[in-house]
Amino acid sequence: MTGLRLAAIGLAALVAAAPALRAATPAGLRPAPVADPDDPERCVACHEREVEAWRASSHAKAAATEGFFASLHRFGAPAADVASRCLACHTPAARDPAAAASRLIAGEPAPGVTCVACHGGSRAAHPVRVLPRAVGAPAETCAGCHRWQPPAVACSTVYDGWRASPAAAAGMTCQACHMPDGSHRFEGSRSAAMLRRAATVRMTAGTDADGPVAIVEVRSLAGHRVPDG
Repeated sequence: MTGLRLAAIGLAALVAAAPALRAATPAGLRPAPVADPDDPERCVACHEREVEAWRASSHAKAAATEGFFASLHRFGAPAADVASRCLACHTPAARDPAAAASRLIAGEPAPGVTCVACHGGSRAAHPVRVLPRAVGAPAETCAGCHRWQPPAVACSTVYDGWRASPAAAAGMTCQACHMPDGSHRFEGSRSAAMLRRAATVRMTAGTDADGPVAIVEVRSLAGHRVPDG
C-alpha cells in the first residue's frame, strides 16, 4: 500500500473499535481507542446491521489477537519491518505506520480493518453519494490483503488460488461465499459452519505389517486451496 493510500485511509479512521470489541477480545489485547470521529460508529445510523456484524468479525480484530502479536515477533520486528510488512493489511488506518509499529511491538493493539479499508471515501464524499468501492465490489477488492505481494509476509495467497480456480471461471466471487446476503462478519476458517461447507473429510482405518494405519482424505469444496489464509 502506498503512502498516499495510507494517508487517505487515515483521514477516516475508526472511532469506537475498542468498546465494540472489548467483550470479544481477550484481556490484555484490547483494541486501542481512536480519537477520529469518522468510522465506523458514524456508519451505524444508516448501516447498523453491517457495523454490528463487523464488530464480531476477524477484520475488526485483525491487530488485536494473540496470533497476530506472535506473528509480529516472528516475522516483523524491528518496527520498520512491522510497518512495511504487516500494518497495511492489519491496521490500514494507521496515520503514522512507524509509530504504530513501535506500539504494536510493545504489546499495544491497534484498530483492525475498518470500513474505509474496503469502501474508501471521506467526509465530503459520503453519504452524499455512493462510494466507488461500496456494496457489490468484485473479488479484486480483497486482493490488496489476500494476495501476497513483497515485502509483506506471505501469510495469505488465497486470492491467486481463487483466481486459478473453477469458481473464478464460473464468476463466483469471494463475497459470494464470505459475505452471504451482504454479511459483514466475513466468515472464514474460524467459523465451524464455513469449514463444514469448505471441505469433506473421510478417514479409513486398517493395519499393515507395521501396525495400525489411518488414511485421511480431504476434499476441498471451496473456491481456493484449503487450508489457506
